[in-house]
Amino acid sequence: MTADDAPLGSRPIALVLPGGAAFGAWQGGCLYGLAAKGLTFHSIFGTSIGCLNGVGYFQDTLERLNKVWHSVSASDFFSFRPRLTPPSLFSQSALRDYLANHIDEERARRLKRCWFYAISTDIAHGTTHQAEYSPEPEGHWEGQLLDHVLGSISIPFIWPPAKVDGNGSGPRLLLDGNAKSYVNLLPAIERGARDIVFLSVVHPHELKTPEFGPRSYIGTLINQLLQGQVQHSLHAPGLLAKENGLRAFVFHPEQPLKVRALAFDTKECGNAFDLGEKDAARLFANPGPYRVL
Repeated sequence: MTADDAPLGSRPIALVLPGGAAFGAWQGGCLYGLAAKGLTFHSIFGTSIGCLNGVGYFQDTLERLNKVWHSVSASDFFSFRPRLTPPSLFSQSALRDYLANHIDEERARRLKRCWFYAISTDIAHGTTHQAEYSPEPEGHWEGQLLDHVLGSISIPFIWPPAKVDGNGSGPRLLLDGNAKSYVNLLPAIERGARDIVFLSVVHPHELKTPEFGPRSYIGTLINQLLQGQVQHSLHAPGLLAKENGLRAFVFHPEQPLKVRALAFDTKECGNAFDLGEKDAARLFANPGPYRVL
């Protein structure tokens, strides 16, 4: 059997979870469904809401993630507290408190299920920052997981940046990783990952027919940022694909999601999660059409 014919799951998988705010409900459902099919992941790269979904796998709390997406409400973590320096609308402490209820770092340390990367933007240096958490005994563990997830998920102007320890180089100021639209997949490839799977919340139709109404404009901008992350992140693996036998797949919803990006409506998110779980079965059964590398 050649690498091209190998079933999905028979080779080490690097799972890439881009952001998308409330659209991440579909991604969470798809991750939940793929794990239920028996897929395991060598590495997970999580950006913004994808980082929080990825933590659900990293600490083996996908059942809790299921409940979160079926009960989520914007009031859980949006606490209006505008400030000018830096400009933001909502309290970071409310978001931190919410994340603290769902992140169990000691459990993640104990399980060491996979390599985990929390993707954020270091706004002082204008670079992508990948906080690395190793499954190896005495492996690298880059500071508190909560701090880096908070940085990854902090949307500019919505929440202020998260300040984290820079390991001797001064504090880092971290914001939503989608701002740079890039993930460095080379560490996973160097450690043996041979299949790269993106769970993108963007349906291709939405890229061909963007909408610019008052509500849909934010969704259009998010779609372009997320698509850019997929394209930019695949550049280096594309150059290495032939000699390393790499494959890459971009899984997406069967239909455009009926979700308002920043509303975090309980019914919308629950329906999107359920759709993601159903789509996972379809994607797992026939991944070929979603292969891009």
